[in-house]
Amino acid sequence: MLLTWQDFQESQSDVIGFISKAINQHTSSEDYKIAISADNYDRQKNDTIFNYVRTIFTSTGSEVQDFTAANNKIASNFFHRLNTQRCMYSLGNGISFSERKEKRIVDGVEITVDLTDEMLGQDFDTALKDAAYKALIHGVSFGFWNFDALHVFPLTEFVPLWDEETGALRAGIRFWQLDKDKPMNVVLYEEDGYTKFRGGRHGGALNLQVVQDKTAYKQNYTYTDADGVEVVGGEN
Repeated sequence: MLLTWQDFQESQSDVIGFISKAINQHTSSEDYKIAISADNYDRQKNDTIFNYVRTIFTSTGSEVQDFTAANNKIASNFFHRLNTQRCMYSLGNGISFSERKEKRIVDGVEITVDLTDEMLGQDFDTALKDAAYKALIHGVSFGFWNFDALHVFPLTEFVPLWDEETGALRAGIRFWQLDKDKPMNVVLYEEDGYTKFRGGRHGGALNLQVVQDKTAYKQNYTYTDADGVEVVGGEN
């Protein structure tokens, strides 16, 4: 069952319950399992080879593991090399933006600054390559533009909430944890802001609590000597 943006809208009375259900369904989906397997292949941990066990049949017809068979398992790095080549080929011509340049005086010297490069940040090329590579091995990846940097969310960490009518991505749930015994961190991204949650699993269900209320993506601050820094508004 695919949970959509409309399902999320209908579950406003129990947002935490919806998030828990969405993450559980996502991690049980075939797409998620394929993405996990793809990550293993990308790390040269070939599931097909490592999970293969040679079996024999006894005189009674029972299938048992053949303990006399050699266990020589040599994993190949072909998957990673192939997709690296595909990614570099796809991005070989780069991307182009309209020129936006400005002259500035730095240390008494006039220089020309590319405003687009300055806005995108130094790591934009690397993030774009990461998004493309994740899309190749997972089938899809998600980019979040955070004012002056591109953050890439892989399918193994992100639940998309699609609009049933337009197919547009209207919201999403990012989730991650360092290990099974560590807290689960969750961020709900909506068009008008994001909300942070944290919690653990109890009986298969996520027990989440809000650790940061919905916050606008862009915060406006003011500063005075008397009061210091104060948030005066937000926008998206």
